[in-house]
Amino acid sequence: MEKLLARQGLLIKDFQKFALKLSTEVDESAKRIADKAGRPCLYRMVENSFQQIDDWDRAQEIANEFAKMDWPLILSEWAKTANPHLGTSILLNMGYYWVADQVEYATDTAFTDRNTLQPLYQRLLQHVMLTFGAQDVMGFLGRKLNGQFQGELVSDLKDRWYGRRIKHRCKRNWIKMYDKQGVVLRVETVINQPYEFKVRRKGKRDGIGVTAWFPLPKGVGYLYRFAEVAQAANLRYLEALSMVDDPEATRRAVRDATRRKTHDGKRYSAINPASDRDLALMRAVICGEGHLHGFSNQQVRAQLYGKRDRSARDMSRLRAKTGRDLKKLQAHGLIRKIQNSRKWRVTTKGHAIISTFIKCHDLHYHQELVKMAA
Repeated sequence: MEKLLARQGLLIKDFQKFALKLSTEVDESAKRIADKAGRPCLYRMVENSFQQIDDWDRAQEIANEFAKMDWPLILSEWAKTANPHLGTSILLNMGYYWVADQVEYATDTAFTDRNTLQPLYQRLLQHVMLTFGAQDVMGFLGRKLNGQFQGELVSDLKDRWYGRRIKHRCKRNWIKMYDKQGVVLRVETVINQPYEFKVRRKGKRDGIGVTAWFPLPKGVGYLYRFAEVAQAANLRYLEALSMVDDPEATRRAVRDATRRKTHDGKRYSAINPASDRDLALMRAVICGEGHLHGFSNQQVRAQLYGKRDRSARDMSRLRAKTGRDLKKLQAHGLIRKIQNSRKWRVTTKGHAIISTFIKCHDLHYHQELVKMAA
């Protein structure tokens, strides 16, 4: 496969240190592989995005191979074409340690035409700006927001020549969404600071060799882990957007949620989107930490009532109260219990309803109150 890859921009960056820099893109390499592969894969490509492919599964197989290749060996062979001193007395028994300066991993969703994507894309942007907070961004990137975090979290929406894009930056890593030529929705994770993530590898702790979770190095031998981390982030982001697609189904579910429910022989009250308590509960369960591993009674309780010290009696009372609130959300189908666990997870239906309630409250409720007061 490596013989078919595009060698793009291999150059000597520093003649005194013989530093080499290589820039390559999977989509261009995959294009050349598809052109020469034994099983041809017909496609239509504009710039760096595939708008149509006759065999999407085959195309994904080709793209998946990229991160699994023996890149240290491949790049060392390529280096010989750019640095003639390798293997000579000048650089005897010396080689290169190849690092990934920046890794971009994109997940594309292709649409048939502009008229299909553009109205949906505008709703997606509105949903992101109104509902995704700092905890959500950290959750997409596989991390938790806590008091030990030292860095900057920024979300910004900008108009570019190709359209509008939304970007969420956590230190020097970020995840962004934009459209390509109006027919491809792209979610892309960019990793500049891999030490923020973990990889299971061999290392030393207290002078003893162990196999455990260590910070992710920049070496290209770990590109497979870069791909795993970025792909998981993209899929979590898309999953959080999945409820925006069908507004009619969401309207029906919202009407159903505002009615009383009976679950396992017990009656539960309706969800009131104008109630501060119900809104606080919904914000607590949909916050970013739950995207990764789910959430517990304790985590929701901390969101609702804070983490200050309380008596055992008060703790027991709040634990039971929070448990009843979670059972209420479960009765309405907004959350479900994770099997063999004490944790819960928001359902697809729950994402749609909770996001709609929060959006309506934050965007329209206060505006209507202002109009009434005037």
